[in-house]
Amino acid sequence: MNTETAENLILELRRSFPVPRERLFNAWTDPAEVRHWFGPEGANVADVKMDLRVGGRYSITVKGCEGAESVTATGEFREITPP
Repeated sequence: MNTETAENLILELRRSFPVPRERLFNAWTDPAEVRHWFGPEGANVADVKMDLRVGGRYSITVKGCEGAESVTATGEFREITPP
């Protein structure tokens, strides 16, 4: 039986991109940048909120494609290491 809840899960992403670190950091932390790439093709990023500090929260709302319901990803920044 899996007793994990969303409150104790951690998302850690590791991937390499052929761009400067500053550009990648901004793509994940600047709401205007997040709007350009987040979500599946055809979806619309309706709202992005970022409180970029340890303990700060983020919220990204994506309106679904072709009448699908909106989905919001939320979380808390536990560590921030700018380039």
